Amino acid sequence: AEPHLMLNPDYNKNNRRPRYIVFIPDLLREISELTGIKYVINPSRGNSFGYKQGDGTWDGMIGELIRQEADIAAAPMYKTEERQQVVDFSIPFLNVQATLLVRKPPTGGKLNITSVEDLLDQNEFKYGTLNRGIIVRAFGNTNSTILKTIWGNMLTFKPSVFTSSNREGILRVRRTKFIFIIPHTIGDYMSIKEPCDLVTIDRFLLDDGYCLAVVKGSDLLTQFNLAIQMLRHNGLLDDLYRTWWLARSKCDHIESNQIYGSSYMACSL
Repeated sequence: AEPHLMLNPDYNKNNRRPRYIVFIPDLLREISELTGIKYVINPSRGNSFGYKQGDGTWDGMIGELIRQEADIAAAPMYKTEERQQVVDFSIPFLNVQATLLVRKPPTGGKLNITSVEDLLDQNEFKYGTLNRGIIVRAFGNTNSTILKTIWGNMLTFKPSVFTSSNREGILRVRRTKFIFIIPHTIGDYMSIKEPCDLVTIDRFLLDDGYCLAVVKGSDLLTQFNLAIQMLRHNGLLDDLYRTWWLARSKCDHIESNQIYGSSYMACSL
């Protein structure tokens, strides 16, 4: 769930500390202060964004919104055409690009990959990504000749370079000569955590963002969009990102210029 949402280890019913902490609870708190909207956070049943089932129904947070069991789905969720048919999305609260997650070379060693283009000029590392989701879709739709070539190489090795989870991809980076293509928000977070053996390289491919989702036709959408615009304009969204990514770094190889400005919750009003 980190870095988007986690239970507060210092929370108990007798103190005034919030039950949930990290980026998304702070985002909701800032939106509430701007709009006056009050909310209660409830973990989503099934712990998923929501996917359309064979019978046409939806599970996860999308399903809860459709059934009006929740008013808001607050998570690192992407807007897709299929989801837009059944719920409404806010403007992005966090822009996301793809990055290369690489094992840090040993002391004195040198990593010869400094950009995504360098993947095509080496044979030492295999590279891959999660077997579903936004990065797979973006590779399939790219107009970039370089990225098309990289995608073609990955398909040649299918399924060996496509992982079933981000956790699997990260373990492969640590244990083998493997480069994992991952959303930079996840890659940045992994690179600041001990044992400080991972680094991220480059930003590319995606021009997308995480959005809040609401019940189709909800009056909340306009208020959320205005609040997110204000938070972006006054720099608070960037501040929140730095707070939960850069400021918590345990690793001395992370510098401020490396940070560019999962967790599932449904909220009821």
